[in-house]
Amino acid sequence: MSKDLLFIVFLIVSFVEQLTLARPPSSDVQVPYLIIGNTTCNNRGFSDVKVELYNGDPSMLNLPIVSTTPTRNGSFCLQTEILHSVQQKENLKLIIQHSCGQTNAYSSDKFAFSLPLKN
Repeated sequence: MSKDLLFIVFLIVSFVEQLTLARPPSSDVQVPYLIIGNTTCNNRGFSDVKVELYNGDPSMLNLPIVSTTPTRNGSFCLQTEILHSVQQKENLKLIIQHSCGQTNAYSSDKFAFSLPLKN
């Protein structure tokens, strides 16, 4: 019985080793990001906000990686995974577009935060 068990373990180890060798190694891993926050206007939760995460500066050609709007009490959560090779090209930018204190319904202000990357 012990010889059979040893043979089965050997087969399993050989099979796992072959699977590992068949797959090319990849250094490009998905890096998880979780950004949680609250938006307020005049000390109250504010939901008329757009929160977006970009890889580099926002433009017509550079669309957001992920975006959200806060709940009625102003809380938001951005969650995504970004390839390590993609995030090495430029810093991530968190853009918060809001209309707090605006009298014109079509105007808004933006805050931009650069998220420096550590290698």
